[in-house]
Amino acid sequence: MSSFRTKMNYQLKNSSRRRKNPAFAFLGIGFVIILIAWLIFSPNSLSLAVSKIISPFWNIDKAASGSLSTKASLEKENARLQQKIEELAPSDARIQELTQENLELKELLGRTAIKDGVLAAVVKKPPFSPYDTLIIDAGTAEGIAAGDMAYALGNIPIGKVEEVRVNSAKISLYSNPGLKYEVSIGPKNIMATATARGGGAYEVTLPRDAMIQVGDPVTMPSVYSSVFGTVSTVIAVPARAFATILFNSPVNANELRWVIIQHSGIETF
Repeated sequence: MSSFRTKMNYQLKNSSRRRKNPAFAFLGIGFVIILIAWLIFSPNSLSLAVSKIISPFWNIDKAASGSLSTKASLEKENARLQQKIEELAPSDARIQELTQENLELKELLGRTAIKDGVLAAVVKKPPFSPYDTLIIDAGTAEGIAAGDMAYALGNIPIGKVEEVRVNSAKISLYSNPGLKYEVSIGPKNIMATATARGGGAYEVTLPRDAMIQVGDPVTMPSVYSSVFGTVSTVIAVPARAFATILFNSPVNANELRWVIIQHSGIETF
């Protein structure tokens, strides 16, 4: 019982001490009043304080927003440039085509020995024209007539004009199957009759001792001694007295873009 009383007396003494020292309460109330007045009459200070508190978070958000904006801008610019490249592609292809045509024409006209000839573009060729034929964009308006000779790569004979219209003509290639021509083969200029097999290929039969070799030239003596082909295969069987010589035209008709037509009207074959 005495301890209880002692405890109660201690609490009463402490309570009386707090009541006897009101300075702390007045000090706290005064601090609060000053803080409120400062915040009310100094809004700039409040803004500064708030700004300092939230600025780290604001800068992070702003940086993220700026990054997204930059990425979107780059993607937009990349799309614009890609579209520009696609728009310029046809022009670039056309420039390259014209450049190639210019080089081909310079080379063609620089080495041709054909006089009074007409330069014509090949507008149709196999497989879009009949087998072993070409369609060109020149005709009677340019003085071309049936029987005129056609040359490729300047001076290589490839065929004759078969049909003519005002602004076009059809050329029958010499390699049309079954057609025959007089040719000269090898360094000794052995005369022979070549039979066309189609697709620029020809066949000749000669004595086995003619000593014809792969790579020997084949010419048409009556046409400015122009190269008509090159020996590609020699088939010689010991038991036979004759050998079969195969040769090909140096011109691939499927790749031709230009021909020269000699419209002299002189029949060669």
